[in-house]
Amino acid sequence: MGQFMAVIFSDPAQASEGARALSAMHADGGIAPSGMAVVVKEPSGRWVVKEKTAGGALATVVAALIGGFAGAAGGPVGAAIGAAGGALVGGGADLIHVKAATAFVDQVSRQLTAGQAVLVTEITEDGTLAFTERMQAMDGIVVHDGG
Repeated sequence: MGQFMAVIFSDPAQASEGARALSAMHADGGIAPSGMAVVVKEPSGRWVVKEKTAGGALATVVAALIGGFAGAAGGPVGAAIGAAGGALVGGGADLIHVKAATAFVDQVSRQLTAGQAVLVTEITEDGTLAFTERMQAMDGIVVHDGG
């Protein structure tokens, strides 16, 4: 089982660079992500998925991020409802994933502002340190699920 991680970048171009770095780390055998997605909060406030290679539980989190961010305008309750709805759309309808996705969405959404982008991935525990160090070197703000 992996750990969900998000990296907030100041703009979509940096997030795309982060996605390329993640792919390179995977190709080098340094980490094993289950997929990734780049989600952008446009200046208008609209959420757009720019890149995605996510399936399973990660697809649930990505869908929850979109739903949760869309509901964030309604405060914590709106974000929770949006995240739960997004998680259901993502196909991970079991309660554990919905609760985990909602908590993770809350963590990330508190830090993300208009114009920024977030790279979301799930990485096996043994790769989280290398991933964190690489993303921080690229000026990304790393958010781990659960902390």
